[in-house]
Amino acid sequence: MQHQYIISYIGVDRPGLVDQISQIIHQAGGSWLSSRSANLSGMFSGMVQVALGEEDAAGLKEALAEIESDSLKISLTLIEGQVAASNSHLEIRVTGSDRTGIVQEFSSALSSLGVNVEELETDVSPAPMSAEPMFTAVAEVSLPESLNIDRIRESLEGLSDDLIVEIAKI
Repeated sequence: MQHQYIISYIGVDRPGLVDQISQIIHQAGGSWLSSRSANLSGMFSGMVQVALGEEDAAGLKEALAEIESDSLKISLTLIEGQVAASNSHLEIRVTGSDRTGIVQEFSSALSSLGVNVEELETDVSPAPMSAEPMFTAVAEVSLPESLNIDRIRESLEGLSDDLIVEIAKI
């Protein structure tokens, strides 16, 4: 019987890490379904969704443990249930002056409305003319059926006078 698992990992980035993990999955009889990975400040982190026969899970876990080290941490988690998918998905893009606590304010505003953050990417970079630090967040979210886009925009724009909020259905 096939089950789905999530392999999560974080370690010092190096060439061949993804190849090494993909070879282990393949040798264990697993199928790489989807993944998200990124390098942040020299650390490579990611998650891989894998389909694998129940009888092969122990072998996969053992092979992953063999490459784990002080510079690479790996875990294998069985996906036991599926969360019901929302019909309403949005991409929210927020840009404004950076300040301490802005991610907490952004995430709290969404959470208070019952919005689920499914993907989040943030960055701070110099503004083109002034070189002042500018915060940017791009989030893919799902929302309750009863919530409208105007309420989300109002809540996020209320965080700061200089915050630019763009919302698109996806």
